[in-house]
Amino acid sequence: PATNPLGTAAPPTPDAPSIVPDDPTPQEDATGRKRRRRRAPRAEDGADGTPERPKRRRAGAGDVIHEIAEGAQFWHAPDGTGYATITMGEHLENWPLESKAFDRWLAERLLAVTGSVPASGTRRDVAAICDVEAQRGPCHDVHRRVANVDDTRVFLDLCDADWRAVEITASEWQLIDRPPVKFVRSPGMLALPAPDASDEGLRALQGLANTATDADFVLLTAWLVGALGGRGPFPIGIFSGEAGTGKSQLAMKVRSLVDPSVALVRSAPRDLRDLFASAANEYVLVLDNISTMPHDLSDELCRIASGSASSARALHTNTEQVFLTGARPILLNGIGHFGQQADLMSRALVIRLAPIPATARRTEREMDADFRAAQPRILGALLDAVSAALRHLPDTSLAELPRMADFALFMTAAEPGLGWEAGAFVNAMEAGRIEAEGAAFDADPVAKAIADFVTSEHPISGWEGTATALLAALNERVPESLRKSRIWPLTSTGMGTRVDRAAPLLRARGFLIERRRGAARNVAIIPPPPAE
Repeated sequence: PATNPLGTAAPPTPDAPSIVPDDPTPQEDATGRKRRRRRAPRAEDGADGTPERPKRRRAGAGDVIHEIAEGAQFWHAPDGTGYATITMGEHLENWPLESKAFDRWLAERLLAVTGSVPASGTRRDVAAICDVEAQRGPCHDVHRRVANVDDTRVFLDLCDADWRAVEITASEWQLIDRPPVKFVRSPGMLALPAPDASDEGLRALQGLANTATDADFVLLTAWLVGALGGRGPFPIGIFSGEAGTGKSQLAMKVRSLVDPSVALVRSAPRDLRDLFASAANEYVLVLDNISTMPHDLSDELCRIASGSASSARALHTNTEQVFLTGARPILLNGIGHFGQQADLMSRALVIRLAPIPATARRTEREMDADFRAAQPRILGALLDAVSAALRHLPDTSLAELPRMADFALFMTAAEPGLGWEAGAFVNAMEAGRIEAEGAAFDADPVAKAIADFVTSEHPISGWEGTATALLAALNERVPESLRKSRIWPLTSTGMGTRVDRAAPLLRARGFLIERRRGAARNVAIIPPPPAE
């Protein structure tokens, strides 16, 4: 800068302003106030020297919804839940509008359309408009993992990255890229391998399963075929065996053949809401290490396996409900017969496992490697059986329909595809039913006490009276420790309920149970005629 005769710097003239590069550091002026130095003009500035900011498009819901809709189709389920089918490259994905997956996709679309990070309010507004479009759209059934379409076609979702599925018909099964049904995936669902057509699949399965008898292997295979067939109501599979029979390991492998997940087995639920949440988000439900079976848990498992609609309050609301529709295959395991509930045992396939000798034990790593190698062949053999069932089902009949008649017909139709003799499944199921009923009777103290009381005290004409009188009569006969236990009824109402639950077990032993009409509401219990 120029200097004056005194040697000090001359102040800048008004027509020659000081131009310096941007300096965000505040400087003090003569008054002591801080100011910023002016920035040098740039070529991209406006005519008045004001910097031009990049133009951004305001993220309004009305502006972007049509552009978002170009990549999605909106629809709803029968319960009113909104969904979106989104084109992702060469495949389609189905997501609930309230899912994290759809929320991430929506944020990405908003960013692409508006050029800015969308505010949370904008995302909520656009999501609400999407739900309106879903309610206006078509209604579709929602499926997880398996979809049975009127017993003519079955679709199995592989849950791979390309959203492929297996289509099973009466003549064959094949991989397809875009299944015509709406599959929805839950967090934690894992991919199935592509099935392999092989005649060695069932032999490989039998090598991995240490079932006690051939009849037990028939029941295990039937449970798998029924689950892959997607035709409810489903039987409840029960793995029974002493410690060291590998029940938990086999349960995980069996589920991995149908519905692999990051959590293959679960412990007994703390309450029915936990059970409902698991069943609503999974196709196969596996409960591990069950030792007791409370009445409410038994009843809910039967409803889930049979496909009876269940509901629970939605999260954070006291009025709105969510619904569980469609049957679910269920697998339980524990030591001994824990299914003392008659209704549950009448729906059960009790599969006994043999102890594993010490010389035959292997590490989990070895067993997992063998299973992964055999899994495509096993899956292919099971799909062959499903195809055979679809082919023969229209012409299949039984002389006498057992309990779980629909399942029995389906498995009878599948027998040719499994290489079984005619009637192999029904025979195995009937033998298992008799054993299960015996185990359930032995586990029900009220049923045993009624049978002992009536046959001992009233062997000819039987007994008739109220639930109050029956409770008093049985209390005189059973030990005090049983009367004070939690499994013994304390009131006449409780005894009436237990009589209803024990009735199928007593009838299986030849007893006649009748509820008399009238104000007294008597129950008549007539024993079977004495053996000659």
